Amino acid sequence: RTEAVPQVAGQVEALLTAEGLDIEIRTWRELALFHNQVVDLFGRELDVIKIIVAAIVILGIANTIGMSILERRAELATLRALGVGRGSIAALLLLEAAMLGLVGGLLGIGTGAGIARIVTAIGIPFPSPPGSTRPFEGGVDLVPEVVAFAFGLSLVAALAAAVLPICRVLRRSISDELR
Repeated sequence: RTEAVPQVAGQVEALLTAEGLDIEIRTWRELALFHNQVVDLFGRELDVIKIIVAAIVILGIANTIGMSILERRAELATLRALGVGRGSIAALLLLEAAMLGLVGGLLGIGTGAGIARIVTAIGIPFPSPPGSTRPFEGGVDLVPEVVAFAFGLSLVAALAAAVLPICRVLRRSISDELR
């Protein structure tokens, strides 16, 4: 396992030192400067793509929630006219946004996991890497931290996107909204 390489390298070096050999152990990652630079570059590119996708998700959720709230202005004004406080209405709308984020997050994770399994079952052909003569088939790994981040982003985005429309609808006077 790749994660065990530093530990194994340390054990091998300790065994060689115990045998009286003055040999330095270096892992492939330590020797692969270009590879490490490419991985770092791709990592930064993926971070930029994540930010762009997150912005699109937040704007899409904001549009959906904003339209939902604005279409129900008269209903919300009626509730206020009947004596329901602004805080209660805000809590109701935030709960609705949280439910939207929860359901959207679960659907997104389910869809993404399904697509990942299909792609992994089909396989992604890769050419043989340096130092190897055989090509290999790759797949998609579901990383729990990334899945949790995606779910959390969905929930937080839904709640954050609801704040501005809720503030707008609660600031307006009841009589203006009922016209």
